[in-house]
Amino acid sequence: MSESKFIRLNVAFKPPENVVKKAIAMSQQIGRNYKADFALDGVNFHPHITIYQPEYPVSSFDEVVEMAGKVADKIAKTPFAFEKFDRHKSSLDITFKLTLQIKDIHELVVKKFNPLRKEHQRKKFQPGSAFYKNLSSAQKENCKKFGHPNIMKVYKPHLTLIRLTYQSSAKNLLPNLKWKIPKFIVKKIAVFKEGKHGICKELVKEFSLK
Repeated sequence: MSESKFIRLNVAFKPPENVVKKAIAMSQQIGRNYKADFALDGVNFHPHITIYQPEYPVSSFDEVVEMAGKVADKIAKTPFAFEKFDRHKSSLDITFKLTLQIKDIHELVVKKFNPLRKEHQRKKFQPGSAFYKNLSSAQKENCKKFGHPNIMKVYKPHLTLIRLTYQSSAKNLLPNLKWKIPKFIVKKIAVFKEGKHGICKELVKEFSLK
């Protein structure tokens, strides 16, 4: 199939409004002072906490959205607790504690949505790609089984604030970042269309948790 036959969709926790506003404000402030590939704005770059984000055949689109509604009906409102700021190359992330409840939700979502990939693997995550060669054995196994490296045993709930152009900028900024919302409750999950660098570029539909 051609690339146009596939779509990357992110099933994610949708943070409450106070977290969204704070994350966007921080991202925009950093973006005014440092060159960035993207900064959160709530329009084309949505704050989110990824649960599972594989690439699907376009033919699975409606099934993914329908499944999100069914899964939301089984998930309770979910507490989150700030853990630390982290850096992945030039991206700055807010990471949260992986509680048993979040872990169980992640595993449930992977179980329910993985079959909708119809065993498709994104080219980037296939053996032979430059990206694949640098993955750990656990990540490679995740690519084979689930279509994405950073899930299951290596899953880390996080909200990406910004992707800077230079890793040196991210490294210098990391020790100075402060987050003033230590705990919050997530009351919704959502399906987003995903773009370059893992951004959530368009909200497809959101669902309230029970």
